[in-house]
Amino acid sequence: MRIFCVSMLLILFMVSLHAGVVEDLNRDLEEAIKAKNLYRQTTIHIKLGENADKEANYSKAIEHYLKAYDLSVQRKHIDDQVFICSSIGNCYDQLGKLNTALQWYGKALDKSPEHSVPKYRSYIHNNMGNVYLKIGSFSKSLEHYQHALDIKLAENDTLGIANAYINMGALYLKTGNLGKTLELQLKALQLRKQKGDQNAIASALSSISVTYRNMKRYDKAFEYNKQALDIYQSTKNIPKIASTYNNLGVLYLQLGDAAKALEMYQKSYNLKKDSADMQDRKSTRLNSSHGKLS
Repeated sequence: MRIFCVSMLLILFMVSLHAGVVEDLNRDLEEAIKAKNLYRQTTIHIKLGENADKEANYSKAIEHYLKAYDLSVQRKHIDDQVFICSSIGNCYDQLGKLNTALQWYGKALDKSPEHSVPKYRSYIHNNMGNVYLKIGSFSKSLEHYQHALDIKLAENDTLGIANAYINMGALYLKTGNLGKTLELQLKALQLRKQKGDQNAIASALSSISVTYRNMKRYDKAFEYNKQALDIYQSTKNIPKIASTYNNLGVLYLQLGDAAKALEMYQKSYNLKKDSADMQDRKSTRLNSSHGKLS
């Protein structure tokens, strides 16, 4: 009961904080409208859209992004239009309106000249690849992932290339081409090792473990899972440690060792529970530091 009350207090505090930010932005917006400052109006609507986006109020976010888009068209500011179109695409993606999301992503690409920020074009292609993957249009998904990869290769962006390989690997996993999936995941792992990002390395190791598990190569699945677990434990990444124990549980279950699987699932559950309890204690301290909510 205490945990529930503390959680409710934190929610009320965050709601009041969010409301204050929105109220300030709306006040600024009124002043910008009076001053006929189109740039300021655009910026505020984008911020209001991002705020609603963070709150998972995607319909409200779209409302603000559309107003920002109309203003950016009046200002003839292409970069803002590209960003806003992509943001609207993200919202429709979250709402599950995938065809509409693709329309807005396509609009963002059409407005984005080839010489403009390559990273942003890569980001849009990647998102389109993700949406086509959800729809099940694998050829279109691969086409956009390849565009994203080409941009990253041209930029010599090591981590970007690795991420593109991971995405393409997920596509081949969906189509059942485990050999190609593994090939791309191993490439991504080597690139991530070059950059030394331990959590990114562990994520690749975990993905490779799952692929080996699907290939029924359980010895390799355990090997890569253990490497991922060792890294997550060294970086104290509790959610990922819990997830990795869960993956171990699946492995043991496939091998018919129900007792060992239950042990791994229990470890995963305990870590998630401890993490939730720790978050509740942090919430209590946060609430105390701001006094009582009226």
